[in-house]
Amino acid sequence: MISKRIKGRKDGKSSARAAMRYGEGLAPARNRETGDINDKSHRTRLGNFGIVDDGVYAGLDALSMAEIIDLAALEMQSNCDLNTRAKSENKIAHFVVSYNQEKPAEAVLRDTEDSMLAALGLDNNHFATFLHDDNGYWHLHVFASCIEKDHPHRCNSLWQDRRKRDKICREIEVRHGLNRDNGLHEIDEHGLIIEVPLKERKAKREAKPKISDRSQSVERYSGEKSFQTWCNDIRIGDRLKHAKSWQDLHAAAAAYNCEVKSKGAGFVLVPIGERGGISLSTLGMKKLPTKFGAFQVARSGQGVEAIKSYKPQSTMPGGSLYLEWQQAREKFRVIKSAATNQLRNTHATSRAELRKHQRAELDIIRSSAAGKELAVLVSVAKLRHAVELTGLSADHADERQQLRSKLADTAPGTTYRDFLVKQAEAGSDAALERAREYGAAEATTVSRQRETEKLEVVCAMGGMCNNSAPRLNFTHRVERSGTVVFNLGHGRQIIDSAVSKQIQLNNAAALDPSSVETSLRFATARFGNKLTLTGPAAFQKMAVELAVKKGLGVQFINPELDAYRAKLEAEITASRFTRPVAKTTKGKPHLTEVSSDCNSSYVSHASGPLWSHFNPVDLHGAIEDFLSMSANEDGPPIAIRRDQERAEAYAEIVRQAKARGRVFEPKQGMQYVGSIKEISACGRFAIQDQGRGAVVIHDLTRLEAHVIAGQKASIEYRNGVGKDMLPTIEKKTNHSRFGTER
Repeated sequence: MISKRIKGRKDGKSSARAAMRYGEGLAPARNRETGDINDKSHRTRLGNFGIVDDGVYAGLDALSMAEIIDLAALEMQSNCDLNTRAKSENKIAHFVVSYNQEKPAEAVLRDTEDSMLAALGLDNNHFATFLHDDNGYWHLHVFASCIEKDHPHRCNSLWQDRRKRDKICREIEVRHGLNRDNGLHEIDEHGLIIEVPLKERKAKREAKPKISDRSQSVERYSGEKSFQTWCNDIRIGDRLKHAKSWQDLHAAAAAYNCEVKSKGAGFVLVPIGERGGISLSTLGMKKLPTKFGAFQVARSGQGVEAIKSYKPQSTMPGGSLYLEWQQAREKFRVIKSAATNQLRNTHATSRAELRKHQRAELDIIRSSAAGKELAVLVSVAKLRHAVELTGLSADHADERQQLRSKLADTAPGTTYRDFLVKQAEAGSDAALERAREYGAAEATTVSRQRETEKLEVVCAMGGMCNNSAPRLNFTHRVERSGTVVFNLGHGRQIIDSAVSKQIQLNNAAALDPSSVETSLRFATARFGNKLTLTGPAAFQKMAVELAVKKGLGVQFINPELDAYRAKLEAEITASRFTRPVAKTTKGKPHLTEVSSDCNSSYVSHASGPLWSHFNPVDLHGAIEDFLSMSANEDGPPIAIRRDQERAEAYAEIVRQAKARGRVFEPKQGMQYVGSIKEISACGRFAIQDQGRGAVVIHDLTRLEAHVIAGQKASIEYRNGVGKDMLPTIEKKTNHSRFGTER
């Protein structure tokens, strides 16, 4: 937890109503025609009021909360006005307490409010608290009146409030077991709260230069290093501190292609020709008028050659994409400027022609009429002209909007982050990985929760590894965080979350076995074969059963789920008559005999389905071939029914072959020579004779060659594909009935 005090306005415009409406988040909506208001406070607590009820408010509509807040603010402001000696900016205290964790429990919020107000002596005064998460972290706004409710309405002093608030933060962390933050106090190994010496705190600050919240936000949004980060990297403050006059300071700044300007009550350092700026006080240069006198502008003709200059750069490695975006942006600027100028000239020409036509019409009227008739005709004509100009202006506005929309579609992105998202959606894996890196770097508990709510996630899969993210061959979109949302149809979505580093499913996908199986295969490709499951118990049970049934080789980190998996595998093993046996012959390659339980060998073989023997297997092709997501409202997905038919056909042809001898499955890197005995009735499998009662069953969808029953073939498997090598084989080659190893 960290706490910060927000100072009041010094222009005399501070008021309880403005402060509390800010805390509640009440503001006009973007569509001002409706008059709707927004409310961003998740929880509001009012205390020590008389007009409104004290307690916690949550779930009320914005209009009701606005009425309550205005009444409470009226009472607080009326009490503050009874003290005429204190300044207006000192009458209402405003604190922010930020939590570095998930949404705090009600007990934590209550303890924070009560302890903080009691430590500052404000627990008997009017106060209001508001819970927000708009900055990516859960934080509590505390507004409390410093004016006592009772006579003589003295103003409470906030002396040493920073130390008091920081100590309260450490105490609450200990009491509730919260994540610990750095501050003026720390918790030692004995659990005692001690104050960190000033020298130690100063050394930590100097060792790690501070980056303002605004600069961090700019970097997260744009994907580019801010000017402040650049200044810290080159330690420009060490050079500027040696200046002994304003002109020396200007010369030192010019050496880095920067200039010093006066802004408000202070001074800023800004890069020449680039956006950005930083206050000199953040560089340790304070009270400059006391040292150098009144501010002086740089003298003209005082040219200094720049040794370094600030240029926006990507905050992460991968310069080729960044350079590509810069080049695309420069080209787009030329195209945008040309299109805008052309439209502007066209509009100017049309307005000029209309006005010329209107003036000519008025000239004709004035030459053909006189007196009262003239006045009437001119009045009618001018009104018509005004209507025509209004219509023309509306048409021009529509054309400008159409141009803006067209340019936005073709633009490379306003920021580097936008460019990465567009390239990722277009199919660039490098851009996707870079966008995911940004999303993971800025991920917070609140951002993960927001993504979960936005995408309606109900369950997820995760693991210990974090491999590169392959793409499924389905329609998809890329979020700004790098999260990829795959749309499988019929409301089913599989989400590859960059911020949570999980494979997530919405409710429709979690209820569909084919979607769950696809997610399991996808998760193993992303995180390895050890997975975690979150979500409803029914989903977890289904996922474990599918992993075992399909032979995916998945283990689960949860002990209960992994025990259930081991139980199911033991039951399947016990139900088989024989296990697949690897037989070897001296000097000859081996073949793996097909289990007597033919259907089980295909559907739930220990090594996976039939196509898994052809290594390496392309993930996309396997998922697309074995688990199509085409759904049928009258029954299970079409692909599931097709796979059942395929399994039955395979089982039947194995049973037929086993009646005549031993049956083997083909293996990668082997060559099989022999005549094709028969083609299955479904046209999917071929039986090849290997001699002495041994046959090999080939999946015709994995063959590049066209084989015919009764003809001789020499099939060799390379990279998961079988090729007929007979035309290239020399007649003198001696082949074993068990295949020739290549």
